[in-house]
Amino acid sequence: ENNYTDISVITNGRMFSYPDFCRKIISAGLNFIIFSIHGHEPATNDAIYRTKGAHEQLIAGIKKIIPYKKGEAWATTVVNKMNFTCLEKIQELLFSLKMPRWRIEHLTQNEHNPHYRYKELAVRLIEIKPYLDQLKIFKFRKFGSSLPRCCFHKKEKFIDSNPAFNYYLTQEETEKNRGHGTFLTPCKNCLQKPNCTGIR
Repeated sequence: ENNYTDISVITNGRMFSYPDFCRKIISAGLNFIIFSIHGHEPATNDAIYRTKGAHEQLIAGIKKIIPYKKGEAWATTVVNKMNFTCLEKIQELLFSLKMPRWRIEHLTQNEHNPHYRYKELAVRLIEIKPYLDQLKIFKFRKFGSSLPRCCFHKKEKFIDSNPAFNYYLTQEETEKNRGHGTFLTPCKNCLQKPNCTGIR
């Protein structure tokens, strides 16, 4: 009615575990779904969502929505102290669910939320990197990340030659996002700098 071509939602997936909800929301035109998957098992996911059974509902929701094959489905993971050592296991979970697209986000500060536990949950990039090196990002149809590109330096050849990496960030959008990032002294001569949004 309003001529929208893209209707999207970012979700913890729990409502999608109900078949009637899936059918109705797809019929209403939903064609882009981003599932927030922050752990590979109930112990981690339930703790992050602070809801018992959240992981089970999330997995059930993904399994119910994928058969519709309408539009795109993404998985997104926000890296924090509760899950950064489990990235490879989260990846394996996504492979098992036949989730073809994954985006890894860095935890960002939210100064407007007094209950936000940034200092408690944030992880240093140097701690995250060894676990990123274990990932097989080239096996995903599309992969993106808000982490600096140097975190993926062992995969530079893949990143440079594969438009799937951060595929939706045009050069103009990259420049726009630079305003949110910081470039340190080691960034000065980095070959990835022209396509990087910096440290956020």
